[in-house]
Amino acid sequence: MSNLSQSKYTTFLLVKKNKMQEDTLREIGNQLFYARKKKGLKLISISQKTSIPIYVLKAIENGHLNKLSEIIYTKNLIRKFANCLDLDGQKLVEGLPVDSLSNITSKSTSYSQIFSKPLSISLKPLYCYFIYIFNVYISINIILTVFLFFLEKKYDSISDQITVNSLSSGIDKSNIVVKVSGKGESTLKVIVDNHIKFNGLFNEKIEKVWQGEKSIIIETDNAGLLLVGLKHQKPTRLGRLRENKTVIYEFNEVNKSIIKNLSTKYD
Repeated sequence: MSNLSQSKYTTFLLVKKNKMQEDTLREIGNQLFYARKKKGLKLISISQKTSIPIYVLKAIENGHLNKLSEIIYTKNLIRKFANCLDLDGQKLVEGLPVDSLSNITSKSTSYSQIFSKPLSISLKPLYCYFIYIFNVYISINIILTVFLFFLEKKYDSISDQITVNSLSSGIDKSNIVVKVSGKGESTLKVIVDNHIKFNGLFNEKIEKVWQGEKSIIIETDNAGLLLVGLKHQKPTRLGRLRENKTVIYEFNEVNKSIIKNLSTKYD
């Protein structure tokens, strides 16, 4: 059968099937209409009992096929409508053809026509889906990276503030407060109120704060690698590189001040 003859035959089937559906639906609609009138029921009461919208009930009674959904769904609505009127709904819809116009068209389409379409048409939605998932993944990663960056900054700020506050709370109760940090490796000995608090190697990774009531003594073999500062003062280098130095901080009870004594010796 040529393509032209097949097209004409398909059109003939479409028209014939559509006509059969319209005629059958019109007959069913008349039966439902007269059954409803006989019982004295209004469409609104039928709608309330069956949950079918009134405009659908009207379309069924009037046989308006174009105002209804697919026949397979319409048959179910007709069945409910008929049962509500004490009619045999199943028997009533048996004569209504199920095949819709789209089904007939698909049945008449040849095998070659189905597979002659480019493969990209069927793959396109899947391709778009993967692009969408990839974009979402990248966006989420960017948002998380930015969020974690600012969260880390905020955490560092809070940690610094807590450290400063904790040091300040203890410092206010002491007469002498000395903060020491390293710039390299050197030996360090710290004596607070005649008690040795530190004696060993001190490097750039260490930062300490010592508090005393009477005196704090700092001894080192390389003063240039130590930053030392009193309370509320900016730490400065204790001395020169490779300089042996001893610094004594003493509290003067008379004028409530700190006296700094130095003892220096070079290698």
